[in-house]
This record gives sequence, C-alpha cells and structure tokens, in this order.
Amino acid sequence: MTGSIFNIPFLAVAALIGIALYIIISQRNLIKLVMGIVILESGVNLFLITLGYREAG
Repeated sequence: MTGSIFNIPFLAVAALIGIALYIIISQRNLIKLVMGIVILESGVNLFLITLGYREAG
C-alpha cells in the first residue's frame, strides 16, 4: 500500500503531457500553441525530477 503513493507524481506527469498534447494538436492559435508547449515542458521537467527521487537516499 505504501508504494501506491509514489505513483501520484507519475499520474500528474501523464495528465500534464496528455493535456499539453491535446492543446498542441487541437489549437491553431499561436498563443495557445505556445501555452501547450510550456505545459509539455513542465510535464517533462516533473518527470525528470520524479525519476531522480530516492526514498532512502
């Protein structure tokens, strides 16, 4: 049961990347396209931070 709480950041990463890809694919407005790219960047950064986390370290 304790391992399930460590999946929350990965779920947040998946949600951010999914939302960003939806925005990038569906929008033709340049400002909204840039916002989608920024959200995608945030998702990737959160993913890299999550991969570097060590429980006992």
